[in-house]
Amino acid sequence: MPTPVSPVGTTMTATGGNVDVIRGVITSAGMDSIQAATIDTTGLGDTSKNYVLGTRESGNVTLAINVISQTVTAEYMAMPKSGQSTANATTFVLSMGTVAGSPKFTFNAYIVKVSIGAEVDKQVTATYTLRITGAITIATV
Repeated sequence: MPTPVSPVGTTMTATGGNVDVIRGVITSAGMDSIQAATIDTTGLGDTSKNYVLGTRESGNVTLAINVISQTVTAEYMAMPKSGQSTANATTFVLSMGTVAGSPKFTFNAYIVKVSIGAEVDKQVTATYTLRITGAITIATV
């Protein structure tokens, strides 16, 4: 029977591009909205709908973190930046777990949303939404 993949050791790294560093301890990470466009090719003579698949939409990554304490600088927390293009997108590597065979995703993305929260008796948290541009490379750890 296959061994389930544990999320322990999940990491995300970023290189290049036009982004500040996302600093914190990851509490959850997910990829969603990966889909292909559907193109309706139904004609007037057809008796049922017909479709072909179009361009793949690489989707979004949502990353929740516990913010770590450090000296506050202009790059303390990564924030969305205007005027980004494919030429200056950041390359992210999301490794989900450390067990051999765990999935590792490499993609270019922009930070499009940041939510920061503070509550009584809890850590300061942040949730990042990354918009993937281009293809996703899937490998294993």
